[in-house]
Order: sequence, then C-alpha cells, then structure tokens
Amino acid sequence: MLKNNWVALLLIGLCFHLVSCKQEALNEKELYTYLKDESNGLIHKWKEDPFEISVMYKPSSLLAKQELGNETDPVKIKEITDRYNDYVYFVLNYAYKEGEVLNAFAGDRRKFADLVNVLSFQMREKVSIITDQKQKVQLADFIHSRHYGMGGGSMVLLVFDKKEVLSKTNNNFKLKLKDIGIGIGNQKYTYQKANIGNCPKLKLSYNEK
Repeated sequence: MLKNNWVALLLIGLCFHLVSCKQEALNEKELYTYLKDESNGLIHKWKEDPFEISVMYKPSSLLAKQELGNETDPVKIKEITDRYNDYVYFVLNYAYKEGEVLNAFAGDRRKFADLVNVLSFQMREKVSIITDQKQKVQLADFIHSRHYGMGGGSMVLLVFDKKEVLSKTNNNFKLKLKDIGIGIGNQKYTYQKANIGNCPKLKLSYNEK
C-alpha cells in the first residue's frame, strides 16, 4: 500500500513538473523581448567600435504573422504558417555607429557599391551553418532590407532549410560569417538546438493590440 502511494505521488509530481516547464505562448511584444534576452541563447552580439553585429533567431510564426495580417480563415492561416515553418530564420544586422553599415563608406562610391552588391546578391558566399556533425548547410535564401540611412543597421534575413539544419545537428551548430569587406574579419556564433526547440510559441491570435 505504501509503495502504491509513493508511486502515485511520484507520478503526480512528474506531471506537475512537465506542466510547469511547458513554455507559455507569448504575444508578439513578449516574444521579441524573449528573443532579445541574451540569456536565452537566441541572439548573439559582437562589438568593436565603430562596428557592431547581432544575429537573432526569428521564429517562423513571426514572419507568417507579417503576411497574415488580420486573416481569420483557419485554412489560409494553416497554409501560410506551414509554408514558413519549413525554414529556420535569423536576422543578421550590421551596424556602423548605430546606423547602417553602408554609412561607413558613403564617401567612397566604389566601396559603397561593392558593399551593396555583397549584401544584396552575395550572402550565400558569406554565410553558412556548420553543425556539430561537421555538416555544412548553405543558405536557402536571404533578403537584404535597405533603410537608406534611416535604420539602426543593415539587416539581412537569413533563410535555411529547417529539416536540413535540424537533421544534421545533434546538440548545436555554428552560424559562420565571412567578412563582407568591411575589415572586421570572420565571425561565428553557436546556437543550441534545444534553445530553438524550447522557444515560446506565438499566441495564435492575429488581431492582438
């Protein structure tokens, strides 16, 4: 009888632990706050004045929400979210004195044009993932977002095939960046597979305030 009671208490405790450890779904603002907290391992930063780099994991749900807007049709919502969920996304930001990295070369037309060309067309040659299984994963796509001097950095959305990255990773992978021609050298940032898997979900509401 005592043994049965002990087993029952153990099971209750285990269930409570599993429920309490489950990540609560967050609204958009809360999720961005979580992503930008370096202790959660989803953003990495590097700084050597006057340049700065940040690389942040971006859940596919945030990108899907941008396209969905106020969409309420469940079929449409599933179609779009499933499409985005096939990939792993990172936001890479290069900054110069807290502005776009292009500002550093505004006085050199050739250098400026070369850098625009790299950010817009050559990032597949500059960015890759190396997994802990020593497997290389190339970019599936990328998008350079220009702000024409009005932004806090030069941003590039990095897109990797999700199945390829996760199937070739046991515990962690390194996101490697080659110098894009600004003289700061090569960089690499380690991401834990578990941190990405444990990232909170976005609340399934597309009319949040």
